[in-house]
Amino acid sequence: MSLAIPLETLARGFKPLDVASYLRLHGWRQQDVERERFSIWTKGDETRGDFEVMLPMQPAFSDFGRRIKELVETLEAFERRPNIEIIEDLSTPNADIVRARLAPDGDFDGTLPLEDGAHAFQEMRELMLAAACAAVVPKQVFTKRKPDRAMKYLREARIGQTRRGSYVITVLSPVPPLFMAANKEGLLLQEVEEEPFARKTVRTLADALTATTEGVQVAAASGNLDALTSGVARGVSANLCEAVFGLHEGSGERGIEFAFSWAPSRGVPPDIKSVQRLQPDSMLYLQEASRYFRQTSELEEVEVSGVVHRLERVQGDSGDATLVGTADGERRTVVTRLDGGNHHLAIKAYEERLPVRCVGELVKEGKSYRLKNPRDFGLLGESQ
Repeated sequence: MSLAIPLETLARGFKPLDVASYLRLHGWRQQDVERERFSIWTKGDETRGDFEVMLPMQPAFSDFGRRIKELVETLEAFERRPNIEIIEDLSTPNADIVRARLAPDGDFDGTLPLEDGAHAFQEMRELMLAAACAAVVPKQVFTKRKPDRAMKYLREARIGQTRRGSYVITVLSPVPPLFMAANKEGLLLQEVEEEPFARKTVRTLADALTATTEGVQVAAASGNLDALTSGVARGVSANLCEAVFGLHEGSGERGIEFAFSWAPSRGVPPDIKSVQRLQPDSMLYLQEASRYFRQTSELEEVEVSGVVHRLERVQGDSGDATLVGTADGERRTVVTRLDGGNHHLAIKAYEERLPVRCVGELVKEGKSYRLKNPRDFGLLGESQ
């Protein structure tokens, strides 16, 4: 792919220590070094032999840009990746990168209709949010009340530049560097530190997409969704399945490829596949998995609002109230049991046609919904 700015010009902005960190964490070995001038790095390939690069150590050198350009071209040949992706990785040493390539195999001119593009970016947000929620605690379904830590992550992550080559949406997820110094007990910091939430989120997303791809293959062969439901512990959820399907729609229903680059300052997490493809014929399985998750899950902390459509006294000051309105943002008819003052307030709301709200755990019972453990029941608009 041609670059708008010549590679040699871009290379002048690179930092030698960042490039050295990238090489080390991608398996290159430093063979020779002349302090403050250059270092020589090598890496072998079973079928293509040894590769060698020279890393200049002073950006002030007149040939710094040219030497870095040669280094990038060697990495491009070795890794078999576009140089624009390698440039992004080298220039963002403290960020994990998620790339969603829409229509990876299709006849595609690198553009999207405006409506499809807006939809695709929204679904990318939902995908990252689903991963952040699963990084807090895995669930089959995440309601509209998302964990605070997951919402904070969305404010920290960044959208990178889009580019042609199908159509690539890029998300940058900043992470702190990993230090290797030993502490006073003799343990490396990487062995005792808690994984940064941003790294945990992207790692969860990569693993969830692997579980999704594998689950679809097993579901197609077995005729059941067990492999997808067992992937919930790895981050699979209705929200993730729906976001992937939404991206697929934005691609003109031509499939998606997800690729992950890991911050050179932190390294690649173990046992993670960094490239996953979901073909168009996978999408029916994702839709069915999402529907199954939503029908069988108990949704926590769901807000229900609407009008009292029916009241049925059970005994004393206890009765079932049928509310018609919205639950977790969807149009629903929901039955809940109210006691004491809440039941009396429901009677008033029914007689005067006043809207109400409450919070609880939403479960599907047959063709209807029931709100368990209702709380914060009150007239809509009144402070709770």
